[in-house]
Amino acid sequence: MKTGNRSNALLVELLIVVMFFMLASTVLLQVFSTAHNQISRAGIRTRALNEAQNVADRLYAAKTQEDEGAVLAHLGFSSDESGTQALEKDGYTLTVRFDLQAREAGDMRLYTVEAYQTDELLFTLPVARYEEGQP
Repeated sequence: MKTGNRSNALLVELLIVVMFFMLASTVLLQVFSTAHNQISRAGIRTRALNEAQNVADRLYAAKTQEDEGAVLAHLGFSSDESGTQALEKDGYTLTVRFDLQAREAGDMRLYTVEAYQTDELLFTLPVARYEEGQP
């Protein structure tokens, strides 16, 4: 009779140990899954920021409005009805908006490059270029 009670206790202990390891593995899988999702989102944000900086640099270097349009067309941007330029990339969307502020002393060309990931604004990158007016 003693052996039966002892073997039952051993089985209960083994079940508790197995349940503990199952619970630990479930928690670890959730942690690794969350870490993987965060790494993926960070990678998308990094690629979007690099592309936005590239667009901002090229727009700043453009001499005329025709050059700006050529730069954006070369990069694959398409215009919508409001005049906003948009580019769909791998997991994010870049948009470029223009504003021109004319003054007597010169013109201030303002660009706003924004990155979105599924309708969530990731960041905004403002670009400004001043051009002196012709005397």
